[in-house]
Formats: sequence, structure tokens, C-alpha cells
Amino acid sequence: MIIENFEGTAPEFTTFGNMANVEVVANPKKVGNTTAKVVKMVRTKGCETWAGAFFTSESLDMKSHKVLKLKALSPKTGIVVKVKLEGATSNEAKEVDARITKKNTWEELSFDFTGIDTSAKYTKVVVFFDFGEKGDDTTYYYDEITLN
Repeated sequence: MIIENFEGTAPEFTTFGNMANVEVVANPKKVGNTTAKVVKMVRTKGCETWAGAFFTSESLDMKSHKVLKLKALSPKTGIVVKVKLEGATSNEAKEVDARITKKNTWEELSFDFTGIDTSAKYTKVVVFFDFGEKGDDTTYYYDEITLN
């Protein structure tokens, strides 16, 4: 089930933690991900360790699907990528981490949301790159968010 592939009208992104630049751009590296458009996220120098961005989606079907996947392109290995799904209240949220293992190569990351409250309506998808570290103007890309 595709949540967002960024090929149509781009969702509106909201940044936080002094993250300045998140936008949909032309795919800079089509080897490993042949789509035309991807999200470009720049971790602004000095941004907070928890800086990131979110977009709003239709309610996600977490009863039938527990694993969220996304493709990521990073110039660094070993960094934490965190995905957080949020509902209407602060109690309706769950975060899952994955680590980048490939440098300058599109990599599919999996985020297992087993145990999430399936009665909640999750509509906000929050993505953090290099979570826990201060920003250093590094550029990251992501694409093809799916529920499996």
C-alpha cells in the first residue's frame, strides 16, 4: 500500500527544530530508485538533534499493515533514521528507528510498527534523519513510503 511516492502533487511539509529545507525535487540518483521525484531534506547546520519534518496523509491502515518502508539516500552510513506516526492526540504516536548501511546508494529501510494502537487514526508521517545529532548541512533524500 503506497502512502506517498511524491510523483503527483507534493504534500505540504512542516519542519521543526530549526530545520530549514525540505522539498520535493528531481531524483539526483536514479540507480536503485527510478522515480522522477524524491524528498530532499537538509539538516541545517546547528539544527536541533530532534529536527525533522512531517506531512499529513490519509488515515493509515495499521490494522492490516505493520511495516512501513521507505527508500533513503544518504552520504553517511550508521546514522539513525526515525519514523514517527502520529494521530489526533499525543497518546496516539509511535516511533521506530532504522540505520543507514549504504553510503550514496538508495537503500530500502523497514520500520516495524508491531504493537501500535490500531484503534487510533494515524495521519501524520514524521521523518528524522541523523536523529540525535546536531545538524551539519548534510543533504538526505527519501522516497516511496509504503505500508506492508
